[in-house]
Amino acid sequence: MSNLSFPLLPTDRYLSAVDQAYTNARKRLHKPEFGAFKHVAVQTYPQWFFVGIVGLLAVVMFFSFWVSAGKQIASAGMIFDDLPGHYSRLSSGWADVSVISMLMLSEFGAILFLVAAGTLTGSADSVRVVKNFHITPLVWILRLFAALCAAYAVVANITITRLDPVQQASAMQWLVSITIPVVVLGLGVILERLLVDKLKANGMQNVKYQEALIVYQSLWDDPTRIKDYGLLLAESLWTELNRYKQLRETLALVITSPELKNHILIAEYQSHLNAQKFDLEGSNNNPFLGSAKS
Repeated sequence: MSNLSFPLLPTDRYLSAVDQAYTNARKRLHKPEFGAFKHVAVQTYPQWFFVGIVGLLAVVMFFSFWVSAGKQIASAGMIFDDLPGHYSRLSSGWADVSVISMLMLSEFGAILFLVAAGTLTGSADSVRVVKNFHITPLVWILRLFAALCAAYAVVANITITRLDPVQQASAMQWLVSITIPVVVLGLGVILERLLVDKLKANGMQNVKYQEALIVYQSLWDDPTRIKDYGLLLAESLWTELNRYKQLRETLALVITSPELKNHILIAEYQSHLNAQKFDLEGSNNNPFLGSAKS
């Protein structure tokens, strides 16, 4: 081994071995898949419970909508039906659409604003802490809009109840008129809680996935950080060394043990590193590298 002069490989052959080691190391990488992080964050409620509750909410929403819709249509019709007769630019079609719009606004608007209050109000600059409770002004603004939407239905029901009272069932009539529209607010609150929990779980899954992507990309850009890269480089170097017939015969003569093979690989690797370091450190102060004269 003392007769060997390092580096044994020219620079281009050494770099070819390094490139091959990079390629072999990158083959060991597996790009993260979003689905693999599905169970990183555990939801407060299991999936079957979430689906079941949402289904039941839809059923209750339909029932409350069906009971309350007639009175809302009747009361809204009292406002919009006569307008086309007084104003030529308004048509009966406009009145019909306006009645339906009021109905949709009162029912679905309440749920929409409640869900928005729980899912779209995470701005830290709008948070105020009062007695250890986080109160976000935007949350209350959105909830106020939800209450206003529900108020359309409540007022419409009260209007029809006052116009057509049923003396024998007045208590029931008033209870239905007020509580049925308000039930929509309760549905919105439940749905808000369910969606917030699910969004948090999905958000955590996405965070972990993005973190894994960053790690994957960093390893791809710098394969030397991949596990067992040193072994892969040693294999590539040894393959490159044995590509030369004369060098292969010399190595066969001097190598008598795995330890000696390792010493040769380490010496080859270190000699190329030293050569690179020498070039980098010596180029700036080399007196023979003056500026070219024209």
